[in-house]
Amino acid sequence: MEKTNKYRLLMILAMVIWGGSWVCAKLISTNLHYQKLVFIRFVLTFLFFIPPVFIFRENLRIGLDTAKRIVIGSLFYTLYSQVFFLGLSRGSAGLGGILVTSLVPVITFAIMSFSTGLRIGFREAAGLAMGFLGSLVILKIDSVSSQQLFLSGNIFFVIGAFLWAGVTINSQKTQSTISLWVYSFYLNGVASILQLAFVTPYGLDGLFPADISFWILMIYLSLMSTVFATSLYFYSTRLIGSYKASAFTFIVPSSAVILSWIFLHEIPAPTTLVGGCISIAALYLIQSNRDPVVRRGNELVTRTVE
Repeated sequence: MEKTNKYRLLMILAMVIWGGSWVCAKLISTNLHYQKLVFIRFVLTFLFFIPPVFIFRENLRIGLDTAKRIVIGSLFYTLYSQVFFLGLSRGSAGLGGILVTSLVPVITFAIMSFSTGLRIGFREAAGLAMGFLGSLVILKIDSVSSQQLFLSGNIFFVIGAFLWAGVTINSQKTQSTISLWVYSFYLNGVASILQLAFVTPYGLDGLFPADISFWILMIYLSLMSTVFATSLYFYSTRLIGSYKASAFTFIVPSSAVILSWIFLHEIPAPTTLVGGCISIAALYLIQSNRDPVVRRGNELVTRTVE
């Protein structure tokens, strides 16, 4: 029980860090072309993963099937990162953070249900609905116009949610044969190579801005947000399954708003506090059932991992 509580606290911390990544990414989204920002982030993250691989003496040999999964995951990861920065450069960081993180658990479950016939229990379904409702309350959906919701930048966040759901499921399946560190090492390495093809047409000049604040924010996005927070998220997909792991993202909208309040002096509305409480309650419902009974086709099964 104590180990489980520590794990949950770490996941909450990881989601708070993700909330901060939306603020950081927005601040640097206009510094360089979005393709260059993605490339820099991938290369930095890849370099940060080298020490853990050697410290833990990981075996980097992988099979052909695993290599194929890594390439597929890297493609999803690359495209997600592109729409992440592209959306932030054109749309709203707050709206984008809410759209992506509230849609990911819903989309992840929908894909798992369609591909495997998986059905979840009542408490998990209620939690999923509550989490989505909480995000809508934070978004103040009643006061958001359809034009604002579907601005050219914000529609990229919807696409990003589908892409991240693909990364989530891919990480769970791939980690059945390799460790977290090896998976993350190869994922960012292959993503760097893939991104090089996208960034080359725009030229490689300006990849090393002299502004120290740029590098502080980029290191946060690479080291804190990816090496720590994303690695813990990937580990969770292996430990508790892609659907339950993705449910933790319901925390991100609230954390993004709170961090914006602290660092950008944006005072949260009362609806934000209400929506945050609903999202936290949703996460509790989803995570509290250790061995939920699910339906796969016409067969009832009990599982701890998807």
